[in-house]
Amino acid sequence: MPRVLPFRQLLAASFTSRYHGWFNYIICGLLFIVCNWTFTGCTSRPSDVDLIFINGAEPQSLDPSIVTGQIEGRLCNALFEGLTTRNKFGVAVPGVAASWQANPDN
Repeated sequence: MPRVLPFRQLLAASFTSRYHGWFNYIICGLLFIVCNWTFTGCTSRPSDVDLIFINGAEPQSLDPSIVTGQIEGRLCNALFEGLTTRNKFGVAVPGVAASWQANPDN
């Protein structure tokens, strides 16, 4: 009487015999990806960090009173941030200033 294998064993036997080489490559690739994602966050940040502002073109002017383009406007907003700025609700919040105090004579 022939031996009847359970479905799982039959599937595993046929899978490993047909795709044995590819299966090893897939497992090694997935292991590499998981290790890469895991260990990329383990590096320390550099102490000096530069701000890189990428423009599409050179600005025509950096004078806030005469700029007309989006590129110049973005640069002027970044360069000339005030002591305070407004949040999305219109309330004054610290911009460059760490804090401020109101005079009692107001």
